[in-house]
Amino acid sequence: MHIEIVRYSTSSESTLGLLLINGQFECYTLEDEFREEKIAGESRIPTGTYNIQLRTHGNHHSKYLAKYGNDFHYGMLQVMDVPGFTDILIHKGNTDDDTTGCLLIGDGANNNQTKAGFISNSGLAYERIYPKIATELIAGNTVDIEYRDQLTKTPEEKITPTQKVNTERLYLREVPNGIKKAILFEDSELQFQKKQGEWSKVKLEGWVSNKFIL
Repeated sequence: MHIEIVRYSTSSESTLGLLLINGQFECYTLEDEFREEKIAGESRIPTGTYNIQLRTHGNHHSKYLAKYGNDFHYGMLQVMDVPGFTDILIHKGNTDDDTTGCLLIGDGANNNQTKAGFISNSGLAYERIYPKIATELIAGNTVDIEYRDQLTKTPEEKITPTQKVNTERLYLREVPNGIKKAILFEDSELQFQKKQGEWSKVKLEGWVSNKFIL
């Protein structure tokens, strides 16, 4: 089974997305916001493809088992081996206050550009989607989940050939969210080669955050 999370709207507090199973739309999602530097419990996980496994310990597992019983609940859906993150689950919730990096699912979503991000009917979505995924895992089948930013698919993004750094120091990275390889200082001029969502590749052969360039 292949699950896709297509992130389509990011605000200062939350990220909204679509959840698809084998190419079929299933529900909406809500995560924490993007941060260049991770803050524990306040950052969404990096884009990438990960495996899902059942987790049979922890507070969420105990709470869901008590609510649903062992005829429905076989363990929490955990996103495994996320660089720099642990304990990433798929569970119920409505706002960014209900997640510490985990993925919330629901059957409705607001516009998080005008209000605080919110998804509705989370319980209904969870009760519909959880059995589909858990059944595959219990059968011994692989379930992977791909997180991607919709903006990386937008071809019309234009690159300004030269821009300046607008912060005291900006880290140059090997890849987006990757290892720091150099420091660029305020008013440094950069020549751009490629734009990818919230990152740009510059001729110094590294990546910088778009939040800190003019």
